[in-house]
Amino acid sequence: MNPLSLSNLATPVLGGTWAVRLDCTGYGNGFGILTVAALPVTIPRSFGEVLAGGPRYLRRVRPHLGSVVTFTEPIPNQTALIGLTACVQGVCTGGGGMSLSNAIDLVLGF
Repeated sequence: MNPLSLSNLATPVLGGTWAVRLDCTGYGNGFGILTVAALPVTIPRSFGEVLAGGPRYLRRVRPHLGSVVTFTEPIPNQTALIGLTACVQGVCTGGGGMSLSNAIDLVLGF
């Protein structure tokens, strides 16, 4: 089971800014990686389970100092996006190795 290290800070609404928090405390200096993909999956790996797969909508990488990483993304104000579903997952890397986070299922609204 992946650690519960990814959490929503803001609801993804059209025309707004979506934010998530990835807790990489204890990994030493490294990178926090956020992936937003089309499908929920379950693929076992030695460092956790991959839970977000299929076509990738977004990938962001941010450095961290063994701390929390915050990702913010603008959501376009396009009505064609209403109801779009996605699966979000984070990865923490650093001196403590690498670990996949829990997943968050998103549905864009307004």
